Amino acid sequence: MSTLKYARVNGTYEGEEITHDLKRTVAAMLRDGIPRRQIVEETSALYGIPAECVEEVVAATGEADCDPISGVS
Repeated sequence: MSTLKYARVNGTYEGEEITHDLKRTVAAMLRDGIPRRQIVEETSALYGIPAECVEEVVAATGEADCDPISGVS
């Protein structure tokens, strides 16, 4: 496993700004046959959002009830 040593943050995003990208990522992973547990773990780590929010996106057919930034349902 590699460790990130240096990073540059150009900005932050609001929940509604990241939701579209999150859904696209999850949909692509589901299409590729990646197991749901792996999708939740990897996507949560990638976006830095609570696993519970990712679980809702994976399970939902519409909008997630959980704000991906705050983690509040």
